[in-house]
Amino acid sequence: GCLYASVMRDGEVRDGEVALDPKCPSCEQPFPQSQADRDLYRMRRAEANDAAAILEIGTGCFMKEDYSSAFDYWTKAAKLGDIEAHYNLSSLYYEGKGVEKDESKFVYHCEEAAIGGHPLARRNLGAHENKNQNDERAYKHFVIAASLGDDESLKLLKEGCESGKVKKDDFAAVVRAHKAAVDATKSPQREFASVALQQLERDKLLFKRPECSHLGDCPICLLPMDLDNEKAAQLACCSKLLCDGCMMAKKISEEERSVNDGKCPFCRKPCPKNEEEMKKNIKKRVDANDPFALREKGLRCYEKGDHDTALELWTKAANLGDIDAHFRLGKAYSLGEGVEKDVNKQTYYYEIAAIGGHPSARFNLGVHDLNSGNIDRGVKHIMISASHGHDLSIQTIKQIYPLGYVTKEEFAVALRAHQAAVDATKSIQREASAEAQRSKTWPYVFHPDKGSHITHPRNF
Repeated sequence: GCLYASVMRDGEVRDGEVALDPKCPSCEQPFPQSQADRDLYRMRRAEANDAAAILEIGTGCFMKEDYSSAFDYWTKAAKLGDIEAHYNLSSLYYEGKGVEKDESKFVYHCEEAAIGGHPLARRNLGAHENKNQNDERAYKHFVIAASLGDDESLKLLKEGCESGKVKKDDFAAVVRAHKAAVDATKSPQREFASVALQQLERDKLLFKRPECSHLGDCPICLLPMDLDNEKAAQLACCSKLLCDGCMMAKKISEEERSVNDGKCPFCRKPCPKNEEEMKKNIKKRVDANDPFALREKGLRCYEKGDHDTALELWTKAANLGDIDAHFRLGKAYSLGEGVEKDVNKQTYYYEIAAIGGHPSARFNLGVHDLNSGNIDRGVKHIMISASHGHDLSIQTIKQIYPLGYVTKEEFAVALRAHQAAVDATKSIQREASAEAQRSKTWPYVFHPDKGSHITHPRNF
C-alpha cells in the first residue's frame, strides 16, 4: 500500500506498466533500472551480510532448481536471524531437496521460524504433531497459527470442533482472533493497491497479442483459419473445423481415384449420410460435453428465439473453455437478449474471449473504450484485432487516423499486420474453393483437364 501510494504520488502508469519514481521511498536511493542492476544491488547487499538479500539470492537458486546453492544461501541467512530462511530450510529437509531428508532438522527449523512468528511454520508443526497423534500439541500450534491470520489452520480447527476435539468456545475465540489479525493488515491504501495491481496484471494479459485467432489452424493443412465462417465447415462426427480448401482437396482426390469413401477427412469415421444421422452425431457430441457442439447447438436455439436455452448451453461451453461461447455471452449481455443488459458482465466475457484471440470480442472492447473516452485503450484493442485480419478493425483505424487517434507509424503497422494476417490464410486450395463458391459449382468439383476454370491443387 505504501509503495503504491508512492508510485501514485511520484510516478505514473504507462502502457499497463508502473513507472516508478527514480528513488526508493524508504532509503531515498535510486531504484535499479534493469535486471542486471537489480542483481548487482542484491549481491552488494549480500556481501554486506544483508539477510534479506541473501534470502532472495537463495530463492532465485531454488526457482532454478539449484537446491544445493539455495540451501547454502538460506543457511547463511538463517544464521543471520532471518525467519523466512528457517522456514525455507525446513521445507528442504522435509522434501529432501539439496539435502537428505531429516525429520529432526525439519522440526528444528520449523520451531525456529514458529518462535519468530511464522504462521506456516507453526501450522506445519501442528500437522507434524497431528501425524504423530499428539492432538493436544497439534491444536495448540493450529490455534497460534490461526490467531496470526492463517486460513488453513482455522479450517483444521473447524474440523476439530466438528469432530469434538476442539471446544466450541475455544473455536469461537480463535475465530475472533483470526478475524482481528486479518483486519489489522487492512488499510484503504492496501485495498486500493490490491485492486489496482490486479488490474495492471489483468491489462498486461489482456493487451498481450495472442499468436493466432481463437479459430487456430486448420487441423489438416495447418494454415490459419479465415475469420469468415463461410469459408470453413464444421464436421458433425468430430466437431472439427476444416477450411473449405481441404474439403475441396478431398473431393478432388476422390474424383481422381473414382472413389468416395464417405469418411471424415480428419477422424476417418463415416460421415452422416442424411439429416437424421447428422442430428444424432451432434446430439452425441453434445451429450459428451463437447464445447464446440454445445456452442453450436446454443446458436441454433438462439436463432429460433430460445435465448434461455442458448445462454445455458453457451455458459456450459464457456466453462469448458470455448472462446466463442464467451463472445456470445458477452454479446447477449451487451444487447440484453435473454438477460438484462450488464456492462460489467459484457466486459468480463469479452475480455476472456479477447485474451483467447477472438478478434470480434476485442473489436467490441475497443469500440466500447473509444465511446467511453478511453482512447488509448480503445486503439490498443483495435490495433490487435486488426493484426488478426479483422476487416472492421482496419476500417475503423482508417476512420480514426485523420482524427489523430492513431499515429502515422501505428497506421502503417496496422495496415501491414492486417495484410500479413489475411495473406497467411491463403492457399491454392482455398482460392479454388472460393472461386467454386462464386461460380456456384461448390460442392461439385470439376477437373481442369475437362475444361474447368478451377485450379487443380496438385501440390496438396
